[in-house]
Amino acid sequence: MVAINKTQGCLNFQLRRTSRSLARYYDDALRRHGLRITQFNILAVLAQTGPIAITALADFVGLERSALARNLKPIARQKLIAITPGNDKRTRTVKLAPAGKRKLEQTIQTWHEAQTKLVKKIGRDEVSTLLRAVAKVDETLRGRRAL
Repeated sequence: MVAINKTQGCLNFQLRRTSRSLARYYDDALRRHGLRITQFNILAVLAQTGPIAITALADFVGLERSALARNLKPIARQKLIAITPGNDKRTRTVKLAPAGKRKLEQTIQTWHEAQTKLVKKIGRDEVSTLLRAVAKVDETLRGRRAL
């Protein structure tokens, strides 16, 4: 029988707890702009990818399609993104709207300050190690090599 205290090292538990704490940190920083970190990340991805199918965006950000849809609704209502029919009736495409581009320009400095402050507190080397470890976990679970 496995001892219950072995669960203290559960990767899922530790990463999810840390992820929630990290999200609160960035949410607090972005609150004055009326954005959550998940919304900011979606806007940032769209600024870099251009128009993208919702399914491809969900895969890119690592969300189930339904979870992505919940995250898109508020920023679509604010007209920060535009969702349009795709090449066929089964697909929809999402793109950054002009208001979303402006919102991203307004918030990028706040995000950068929060990012820089946290990296400085943790340490650059530790952050690099953490990012490599997280990429390795993702690579392992997705069954492909990290880029």
